Amino acid sequence: MYPALAARGADVVKVTIQGSTLHAFEYWHTMNPSTGKYVSNEVIDFFKSHLP
Repeated sequence: MYPALAARGADVVKVTIQGSTLHAFEYWHTMNPSTGKYVSNEVIDFFKSHLP
């Protein structure tokens, strides 16, 4: 999905959690060790900062 969105000029953040083999949908309740925040909170914060 990332390549398709980026190719259309979308402002996209690509995150890979090191050492994880989870599918994207399974990340929702996972702590991102690089930020100390749950992925769900990062996604919601991203949308809040990019949507009116």
